[in-house]
Amino acid sequence: MDVLNQLEESLGCKPTVLVSRARLADFSDLRRLIGLRDSASEKNNLRPPPPGIWPLISHHHFNTHNFFGLTPKGNLKKRTLMLLLAHHGVVASDPLIEVVQLWSADRRAKALALLNKVIYQIAEVESLILKGLMRFESHRPSFTDLARQEVLAAFNVDTNFRQFTYLIEAYEAAQNEGGQFAIAYAQDVYELYENCGQDCPSLRNASDAFTATMNLGQALIQLSWQFGVVSVNGYCDITVTNGLEKRMFKSLMDKWKDRPISLTMEKGQQNTRHFERLLLGTLPNIDAMSLSVSDAVALRKHRVFEEFRSTVTDALDLYERLLPDEGVGVAAARFAEKMQAESHRMQSVNHRSELRTMGSLGIPVALTAAATSLPVEFMDNGAATIGVGVAGMIGAWLAQTTRAKGERVAIRYCVELGR
Repeated sequence: MDVLNQLEESLGCKPTVLVSRARLADFSDLRRLIGLRDSASEKNNLRPPPPGIWPLISHHHFNTHNFFGLTPKGNLKKRTLMLLLAHHGVVASDPLIEVVQLWSADRRAKALALLNKVIYQIAEVESLILKGLMRFESHRPSFTDLARQEVLAAFNVDTNFRQFTYLIEAYEAAQNEGGQFAIAYAQDVYELYENCGQDCPSLRNASDAFTATMNLGQALIQLSWQFGVVSVNGYCDITVTNGLEKRMFKSLMDKWKDRPISLTMEKGQQNTRHFERLLLGTLPNIDAMSLSVSDAVALRKHRVFEEFRSTVTDALDLYERLLPDEGVGVAAARFAEKMQAESHRMQSVNHRSELRTMGSLGIPVALTAAATSLPVEFMDNGAATIGVGVAGMIGAWLAQTTRAKGERVAIRYCVELGR
């Protein structure tokens, strides 16, 4: 039973109906919901989604693309909705988990208040859920999760974030004192970035240093959570939401690729590791538009975007077929050929249709493909634990591939959201 069905059964109607009646849930509704959550076997009841790319959107409030943010209406960012134009659908972190956590902590009034906010937010995306374009992921790996620990360790950060806690607590003093104290504070942040193997932005003052600290910490939280989920769930795809996350994801892939075995996947080679960025093309810059959920659904059905998604699917299928036998160069070249032809077609159609009013074609859409020739026993048994360290963590991610058992190459994708 998914989130929408749970709400409908506990409320006696769909969230949209409750909202249209200007009615709020009460404690009896909340108790029914908690009972359903306690008795439901989520993973056994959910059917696998259709194959394709399903970007995973986290629940973190600092994630500006989170569907269920702090505001009563949620946080339906246009760039997130744009994923629906390019991909099969999106996977959102289950927003009812926090409701259950508050209930379990005996904070019943807060649980009810949050439930009513979630009901409103679910009503906003109800059409996406009913059309099968939005699914929910209930796994919430803690920092003790092995995949999350390995991501943090790869950047020399421990699970209690001590380096970050110190800098957050020292910020107020650095801001108030200024002078040498602020300079020393900024230097500590430069060293934090260096310790994590990342380039630090220019820091003009303590405020810049604090912002840089928060950005780095949030990127680590977000990226480690993504790996914690996808290492046990083959039906959603890692999604990086900004340039820092993108660079940190690449750092992880570089570490994985540079381990003892072969660095490239070439024809006839075994035990290989490979990753590369695949540019799908560009889509209309809709950030300046007043785009609602219903607008996004309607736009998604336009033949231009239906044909675009069909071409993406065909191009990825071709890439996956060619990679094991023809090698990286041939697979990537054929993929690029198909997508370049599609880009030309889209631009031609847009100039001749009502889509020309949507603005420039300026938002790049890309994936990073990661592939390895996992041993047959892993592919056949679906093993989710392969060694330790970055190699083991990424191996677990790849082992969750939903491709047919016995395939020689496991391939999974990371979706880029934003520049």
